[in-house]
Amino acid sequence: MKASEASSSAVLRVHPSTMFSRLVSSSSPSPFVIHTPPLVYSAGSTVDGEVEMDFRQLREQSVEEIRVRLYGSSETYIYRNNLRTVHREEIRLVDENLSLWRRGGAYPPAGSDTLRVPFSFTLPDTLPPTFRHDTPEESAAVRYALSAVGVRKGVLNFNKKYYIPIAVLPKDEIGAKIREDAEREVRRWKTHEREERIRKGLWGEYAKVKVELSLPDIPVLPLFSAIPYTVRVETTTPPQTRAKVGESSRPIFPPVPPSPHEIDFRLLRRLHMRAEIQGSISTADIATFLGGKEKERERVPVDCEFPQKEWVPVGMQQHGREKQRPGAESASGSGSRSHSANEKGEEAKGVWIQRASFHSVFTLRCPPTFGVQNIQCEVRLASHPHICERVVWLRSRFIQYILALTVRFPGIGNNIRLELPVKVTSGIVTSVPRQLSNEAEPSASHAKALDLPPTYWDVNDDDWGEEKKQ
Repeated sequence: MKASEASSSAVLRVHPSTMFSRLVSSSSPSPFVIHTPPLVYSAGSTVDGEVEMDFRQLREQSVEEIRVRLYGSSETYIYRNNLRTVHREEIRLVDENLSLWRRGGAYPPAGSDTLRVPFSFTLPDTLPPTFRHDTPEESAAVRYALSAVGVRKGVLNFNKKYYIPIAVLPKDEIGAKIREDAEREVRRWKTHEREERIRKGLWGEYAKVKVELSLPDIPVLPLFSAIPYTVRVETTTPPQTRAKVGESSRPIFPPVPPSPHEIDFRLLRRLHMRAEIQGSISTADIATFLGGKEKERERVPVDCEFPQKEWVPVGMQQHGREKQRPGAESASGSGSRSHSANEKGEEAKGVWIQRASFHSVFTLRCPPTFGVQNIQCEVRLASHPHICERVVWLRSRFIQYILALTVRFPGIGNNIRLELPVKVTSGIVTSVPRQLSNEAEPSASHAKALDLPPTYWDVNDDDWGEEKKQ
């Protein structure tokens, strides 16, 4: 097998529709299979496919009729009392059936045992996105699937069933336009900042640190689009003499991060869900952009800038230090105050200002913000989780995404965090291939196109049990 063919096969073993479908309730050969294009469907679009039937097996297994079904549901489980009590709630989202073939109807072409019959369903316009969340204490899922059922006569003859999970995203006109315009428009930036006073120990003068996160000034963050960002860190020492710094070989406190991955920048998800009378709120890491473990973060280049540190005499801080050229070290002091200090034989005091900036992009592939009666999902860019807005419980489930930026400085309690609520949208208006490819990520795969756990595609999962009974 050629290398390219081997690579393609590796992908197909993970997510092709035919590999995620399965004949249920029989060890005999499958009399039919479902074929669908490898798409992520947009709400309101059509789901087209074919059922391929083996007439020889249909006769041998006494299949009288084949029905095709499209269904979707929002389902939650919450476990209490050390997992002994289970609360379950299900909301039906879509359920359509059609009879595709009956015995005595269509036959395969002459000389063949195979008949392929097409089918088509139209998805409702307002469906929430495909979603899956699992922990030992709770689980939530928005699931969609196609099934083919071979109806057999007789009490002891179980029906033949075949399943294919499918992925659905809401239609998003605003996000799609942002994606289209990103290639040809220079967008304005919006900067979010936080400034704090910190000190190295329990006593002593305070230093100042400022952290900024700049993002494009856009109303939503669409999936599958490279979103640029810049992180800037500025530190200002307590007033001191220049000679004091020269006497020490240690970095000037507070130091700026020496590398981008000394910063922690990630996407958090806050999930609100309900099952019967029980409610639950949980938070999880969804993606890591800077910091964290190397295997967890995206492999995207980061441009770094470390300007020369700047000395600013004390008197200059209140008189437009921004006029100083970055990197320039002023030797003249600050007017009469410096002359007064020199006349007394004292060295003038000042502060050291250090700066660092980090620029890169991130791409979101999580289910977008959504809400249904028992799950709610909203998205936030988080850099400071503890200042998150309160969310009113609406007897439903929802998800919030948060971009969380954390910069750590030496000392106890000197971490600076920033949290930004955002809304994530699908960025699509039509169905898209499961394998996405663009200039930013030429090797993107289905798993990267829409981030779903393997359990979503596993039809042997217990959560499919209720569907198999129908």
